[in-house]
Amino acid sequence: MKRRVESGFTLVELLVVIAIIGILIALLLPAVQAAREAARRSQCVNNLKQVALAMHNYHDTHLIFPYGHRGGGGAPYPFYCHNRDTWFHRILPYVEQGAIYEQYEGDCANVSASTSNHVHNISASQPFIRIPLATFMCPSDPASPAFAEPASDRWGGNYLGCIGNGTLSTGTGNGMFGYETQKIRMASLIDGTSNTMMLSEAVQRVAVPSGFSWGCAGCYWIGGAHGEVTYTALEAPNTKVPDQNYLCKSTTTPQAPCTTNQTVRYNFARSFHPGGVNMSLGDGSVRFLSETINLATYHALATRAGGDTIGEF
Repeated sequence: MKRRVESGFTLVELLVVIAIIGILIALLLPAVQAAREAARRSQCVNNLKQVALAMHNYHDTHLIFPYGHRGGGGAPYPFYCHNRDTWFHRILPYVEQGAIYEQYEGDCANVSASTSNHVHNISASQPFIRIPLATFMCPSDPASPAFAEPASDRWGGNYLGCIGNGTLSTGTGNGMFGYETQKIRMASLIDGTSNTMMLSEAVQRVAVPSGFSWGCAGCYWIGGAHGEVTYTALEAPNTKVPDQNYLCKSTTTPQAPCTTNQTVRYNFARSFHPGGVNMSLGDGSVRFLSETINLATYHALATRAGGDTIGEF
């Protein structure tokens, strides 16, 4: 009589198979994550290209680039309906957001020089400031879209205009964006459009609606008087040196350190992309800028008429 042989796995064989599967997953996971980040980075590049193209279309229409920011409210600034208007608001019609732009402009019907809105960019009661605009947001930032203020008030974004290699000031920046009196045109980019930075990324500072801030990077609806819509090349991309905001958020991330400074304010270029940031040049092209870039080269890229010689970067 033949003896029947039972088929199946032994416990040792089962453990070996489980171990092999675990090793394969461990090897595959980084590749999957890298592929996802590549897709997010590609979308971020496309967004920057759209915003840069909007800047060029604005220039074609008005023969001037939009200003970085307008005033700050109160003397000695003249009265404007939205006294902290920025480049973000000016280009809304050029990124297919004409409806929001019209609502924003229509808000002026309820504003006069005698009201408290004189010193603010937009009333927090307006519903359109709570509409997240994907064009201005980098999907690699886990906090995006983030609130600029708590309790469902004002969505933010990730792209800032370059004020040069100094700090925020009224009309003295050496970059493409500054106070409205600077009147930057294509002819103002004496160093060349391909040698002048226009836009770069920034990191939002809050993953949930928590904390009030003035000066937070990408807080477009708060306005530009405290540096919300601009960055400086004073330090290299992804620097560990803190941004200086008029009032820092109560929640932040290691990628976006912040120091409260109500006199000197600025943000640096930052991202969640490994090794650097995406940025656009004056000609509308988008480049990935390494965080190890030579600081002198980075400073030169930030100026529109510095007369610097810029090599490969």
